[in-house]
Amino acid sequence: MFHGKPIIQYSMAVAEASGLFSDIVVSTDDQKIAALAHDLGVRVHPRPSELALDEVGTQEVARAVLIHEKAIGYREYDYACVLYATAPMVTVADLKEGHRLKVAHPGFAYLHSVDEGGRDCGAFYWGNVDDFIFNTPLEENSLKLTIKGACDINTREDWKRAEEMYGHFT
Repeated sequence: MFHGKPIIQYSMAVAEASGLFSDIVVSTDDQKIAALAHDLGVRVHPRPSELALDEVGTQEVARAVLIHEKAIGYREYDYACVLYATAPMVTVADLKEGHRLKVAHPGFAYLHSVDEGGRDCGAFYWGNVDDFIFNTPLEENSLKLTIKGACDINTREDWKRAEEMYGHFT
């Protein structure tokens, strides 16, 4: 729980409010998260156990989801966005600006969010679907967008810092 709500709910809400997505998909191996996503009208992609390990990156997970979507003929996408479940301060404006910049710069495979120091902040990144599918490396082929609500949550201390930031952010 983050300020009274499951932290993933913030990401799902901002994705929905942005109007940018024809589909919002949560990839998870957790039944509670899957149930919450389903209750909020978000599609769930059951994450296989081999992709639910700490050492597996989000790019690999996104690749698996997009390959599955393509294989079942669900939809063809030009772009995809990985929006982290632990990014409660991402705004609609952040997502829209990221999308705008990614579309305006098609020569870059990705656009990812960074903090004011230029470090990846674990909030979101946009990419060309084909670059996800063909494993184009993220760091070497990416534009960067500095966002205000940047707080990469990896530790208990990061969580506490994010809770404090959120109190000043909203």
